[in-house]
Amino acid sequence: MNKIGVPVKNLRFQSYDGASNMSEKFNGLAAKFKEVEPRALYFHCHAHLLVLAVARTCEETKSLRNALGSVNNLYNIIQASAKRHDVFQKGISEVCPDSDIKTLRSLSQTRWIMRYVSVKAVLSLLPAIIQTLVIISNDGNNTKISAGASGLLTNILDEEFLLSLIIIELILGTTTILSKHLQSAEITISLVLPKINATIATLQGYRTAEYFCKIFEKMKTLAKKNKRFRV
Repeated sequence: MNKIGVPVKNLRFQSYDGASNMSEKFNGLAAKFKEVEPRALYFHCHAHLLVLAVARTCEETKSLRNALGSVNNLYNIIQASAKRHDVFQKGISEVCPDSDIKTLRSLSQTRWIMRYVSVKAVLSLLPAIIQTLVIISNDGNNTKISAGASGLLTNILDEEFLLSLIIIELILGTTTILSKHLQSAEITISLVLPKINATIATLQGYRTAEYFCKIFEKMKTLAKKNKRFRV
C-alpha cells in the first residue's frame, strides 16, 4: 500500500476469508495491519461467508451431496477419455442440438458458487449424458469403466437425483447473483442490503408448496425428454 501511495493511516476496515494467515488475531495479516492502524477493524468477507453457507447446505444434505458427487463422477468418466468425449459430443449433436451448452464443466473445489455452471450443464445435456453412459456401460473393452458408467447411470436415472439437481441449480443460481454483488468494487452497505433481503425472500419462496409444484413440473418436462426416467 505504501509503494502505490495508499496511506495506511486512512484504513478503517479489512475483509478477508477466515484462513488463519489472514484473520488470526495475533499473527494474521489483519493483526499486522492493526499494529500500524488500530482503527482498521477486521470483518470476515461476506462473499466468502455466503459460499460457506451454500457449501454447508449442499454437503450436509445427503441427497444434494450425492447429486453433486454424481456430477463430479460424470465429468471424470466422460472427459477423461478422448473416445468417450467424442461419443458424448456426438450425443449432443443428436439429442441436444439446440442446447447453448456444448460441454461438461468440472466442479470447482475453491469457488463453490461457480458450481452453478457445472450443474446447469448437466441439466441441459441430460439426454446426451444418458445416451453416452448407455454406450459406455455396454462397452466390453474396459469392464472397470463400463461398470462405473452402469452404476452412474443407475444413480442419474433415480428421480431423487433429478429433484436434487434442480434444487441445487435454484440455490446456486440465486446465490451466485448475490455473490457477484458482494464482490463488486462499487458495492456499498445501502446498495447490498436490499439485495441480501431479496435473496433471502427468494430462497424462502422456494420452500412453499406452490413452488414445489413448479419444480415437479420441471422434473416431468426433463423426464419426458428421457424415457428411462420414471417421475
